Amino acid sequence: PARPSVITSLVRQAVAEFWKIAAARVTLAFLIAVPVGTFLFAFEIFQVEDAHAHMKIPGMFHALPVLYFAAWKAVLFQAALVAFAAFWTTLDSQYGMIRVACAQPVSRTVYLVGKWIGIGAHVAIMSAVFALSLMLWGAVYAGLGDVGADQLAPLARFLGEVAWFSVGLAGVGMVGASVRRTVGSGIVTAAIAIILLAGMAGAVITPASSRSAATET
Repeated sequence: PARPSVITSLVRQAVAEFWKIAAARVTLAFLIAVPVGTFLFAFEIFQVEDAHAHMKIPGMFHALPVLYFAAWKAVLFQAALVAFAAFWTTLDSQYGMIRVACAQPVSRTVYLVGKWIGIGAHVAIMSAVFALSLMLWGAVYAGLGDVGADQLAPLARFLGEVAWFSVGLAGVGMVGASVRRTVGSGIVTAAIAIILLAGMAGAVITPASSRSAATET
């Protein structure tokens, strides 16, 4: 039989990886945990700290930045995504599972890229649920008084940006974990890669901010 093309092999690998992870029910556990976790942040902000008494929040559209900042700065969601991505990136290498995704052998590059795409699809789904959960609890606690047709585009952009950034963040972790052979070392390497990237970004942004402040003065 004819050898499948690179694109065909890549698609098969990505689809097989996606359904393999789905069969493990790990993503389902994330999808249950994310709304519960975001609820805790919303409860603390609106019930415990009584945000309505300290700031004007006419509805979900204005509550969303507050909720997003509180949930994102905790770094719990990002850490879970990176650990998830690193775990599934290194799992096959540790246990030597047979690549049954393709009818023909695939190259290391196709194998890795297909794996990253499959994992990235799960990350995108979890990130979308994270953003939608923030919108849900914002609507529950603040209402929909400030949400109209004009806010639909910004809300859709917010959803897309959270998903894209999360996939990019997990992608750095996947690339870092791909050079390791065990799950534990893969997760550690992914975390170190994220920390180094954040340090490099801070080193670039801080001088630029200082120069901008000096120019203004």
